[in-house]
Amino acid sequence: PAVPPCPTCSDKGRSITYSVYPTRYNEFRKSDAFDEPDVVFVQNAGFSEFQADDGVQGWSEGWKGLQHLLPRHHEALLVFTSYTKGEADKDLERFLDQSRAMSNTAEILVGAKANPMRSYRP
Repeated sequence: PAVPPCPTCSDKGRSITYSVYPTRYNEFRKSDAFDEPDVVFVQNAGFSEFQADDGVQGWSEGWKGLQHLLPRHHEALLVFTSYTKGEADKDLERFLDQSRAMSNTAEILVGAKANPMRSYRP
């Protein structure tokens, strides 16, 4: 679906395109449909939920490739959400640890904080 850009972006010839694919991101990156994104958004990431061990199924099948979440160009953003502030802090710590282990660097623009657009419904 099309998302109309704001007037300023429109005047500059910018557009907004979004796509949703029902697969894990590390698998999607291998597909013909993959195009390098400007923003990677991971909802309820749970990076810290699993022991960082190749023998742990949730880790090896899911977040082992955390470094692949980082877009290849430095102007791109990675955004992730977590259920609680404590989980968000742990997820960020895990992400940074994995990034350093892969010799990647990430600049933290906004740390863990409450989402002002969150729902108050359970």
